[in-house]
Amino acid sequence: MMIKAAPSVVTPVFAVHSKIRILFADLGYQEPFRKWLKDTLNIKTEVAPKEPGFKPARKRWVVERTFAWISRQRRMSRDYERTTESSVAMIYISMIRIMLKQLSPVPSPWHSASSIVKI
Repeated sequence: MMIKAAPSVVTPVFAVHSKIRILFADLGYQEPFRKWLKDTLNIKTEVAPKEPGFKPARKRWVVERTFAWISRQRRMSRDYERTTESSVAMIYISMIRIMLKQLSPVPSPWHSASSIVKI
């Protein structure tokens, strides 16, 4: 059984980013979806193997780190949105805020050592 929602998500992404040649996935994406990717979009998939104990999967830490950054945003800590569209918009706003903070040459006053008041 192929995952039904995956092609509707993947197709527009690869339409915009046509240079992508490999997709990293976990065990949830089994052979029918991988075959569909190869036949339709000529995309190779690399599935992370299941290993005993905790071992970060290759490239997966990037996704997990991004989810952690998003969940630190106050509005994203709970599901306050009533529609999917507003939820997607809040994710975009959160990511824009994160990227601007990382690109800013001025350090945050809340995280610099000079802003700590000593008594």
